[in-house]
Amino acid sequence: MSEDDIVPTTWGEERVRLDEWESSTIGRLLLESAARQPDRAALQWLEDGQLQSLTWHRLARLALAGAARLRSGSETRFPIAVMSDNSMSWYVLFWSAALSGRPLVPINPNLTAGEVRALLIDSGPVTVLASDVHGRHLIGRVREAGRDLIAADQVVEIAEWVSSLGEAADAIVGETSLPFAVEPADTLVVQFTSGTTGEPKGVVLSHQACLNAARTLAARTSSAEHEIWCSPMPLHHVGGSVALALGTATLAGTYVMVTDFSALNFLESAVQSNATFIGGVPTLFLRMMEDPELARMKPPNLRAILLGASAVPATLIRRIEKHFGAPVLVMYGQSEAPAITETSREDDLWTKSNTVGRVLPHRELRVVNTQTGLPCVLDEVGEICVRTKVRMDGYLNRPEETAATVDSEGWIHTGDLGALDRENRLHFHGRLKDLIVRGGENISAREVELAIEAHPDVAMAAVVGLPDPTWGEVVAAMVVLNPGCTLRLEELREPVSAGLAPFKRPVHWRIADALPLTASGKPQKFKIIELLRAEI
Repeated sequence: MSEDDIVPTTWGEERVRLDEWESSTIGRLLLESAARQPDRAALQWLEDGQLQSLTWHRLARLALAGAARLRSGSETRFPIAVMSDNSMSWYVLFWSAALSGRPLVPINPNLTAGEVRALLIDSGPVTVLASDVHGRHLIGRVREAGRDLIAADQVVEIAEWVSSLGEAADAIVGETSLPFAVEPADTLVVQFTSGTTGEPKGVVLSHQACLNAARTLAARTSSAEHEIWCSPMPLHHVGGSVALALGTATLAGTYVMVTDFSALNFLESAVQSNATFIGGVPTLFLRMMEDPELARMKPPNLRAILLGASAVPATLIRRIEKHFGAPVLVMYGQSEAPAITETSREDDLWTKSNTVGRVLPHRELRVVNTQTGLPCVLDEVGEICVRTKVRMDGYLNRPEETAATVDSEGWIHTGDLGALDRENRLHFHGRLKDLIVRGGENISAREVELAIEAHPDVAMAAVVGLPDPTWGEVVAAMVVLNPGCTLRLEELREPVSAGLAPFKRPVHWRIADALPLTASGKPQKFKIIELLRAEI
């Protein structure tokens, strides 16, 4: 091995001093954007087929009124939780919380009451704003989950809460200033994500981390004076709130939110808003191109398309670029370190289909041997590590897990496998962590295994992801029963599924006499995948 083969730490190519931004907060960003472009739409969304708009000026007034409301009670620094589908009210609450200094805890509206309760216990909010639109009945679910944790009058309908801010917002005139002392290092959001232990972990992200993640991503992505970004990503994901909504805000641009998700609504939103940028998962773009009605709908002024995926085939990239007439960008990141790498407009097809691009500014990237921890040589697969201030402060209430993820030198061990090439491009090689990715949702295999193994007749369960043309991966389970049990599959599936969010529920099941195991007694998941795939 020669010195030329050693991969040095690679920096983002547009590296500038992080200190230049340390004095900024998300609330300051809002007021700056409102001052720069008061009459420009900050947010647009479809309502009964018609495009609605909220200007930066009006958003700032509503958020200032919302911040005052959030700081008016006795629990002025405790977290606020939100459980809702995308909506204008969700967006206003996000900025209101940022101005108030109260951490926001987004909760996936697809979670069951039991799963929500675990998050409420961990994060300790005193108020939850939820929505009952689209027949979701989320308020009832939150009240069930928060019994003896959240006072009944502190579970609030989010649309009514935002609507009640109108009069106070109207009364705000003239120049505005930050209403409360909020520091760049203060917590902006606690973003729950599934980990290798099977328990959701709260990723604590500061104003500074989120702001700089958004700015650097937008700087590499943007090419227009007035950017109009349209995406179906939910705001309860870091990709929707930090990467896209905040990314647009750093440009004082317009964020087009898809409030009632469907491929048709997404395309109608992009076309009516004249979007310059759209993003989504590859399966969504396949659906839009293969449906004859949807294929005719093309935003005329697209300048870029972002695919949130770890690997996209060259044939699909070529097809998307030809169909929509705009270059595809591929991004890699995670909640712990939002937006780590991204391809650029100038990258060729090979780079976009075989790599996830180069590291973004203010991040150091390296790949280490999973056994020795030493840096890998060029093209050698190891664990992807990133060192940056654009990262989480830690896992909420989990100091040991934080220490296991962020080492003494500040490197985040992502749990993902990759390799760096001579052009400093990162090649993604799958997950070291035992995660299943279904339609963009991260699912902990161990969490599902624990749910199955909680059944009294189950001795052991192994959960894996199987390839699926629609979702990318779906959940599959192989189960071993206790000796003498004659449990039918239907008797197992129903109680297990009742305790899991729909996207976490196994689609394929098999009751087996035994699991294939390693010498140390661990399930050989690659063999389990082979067995289950043979039955499909």
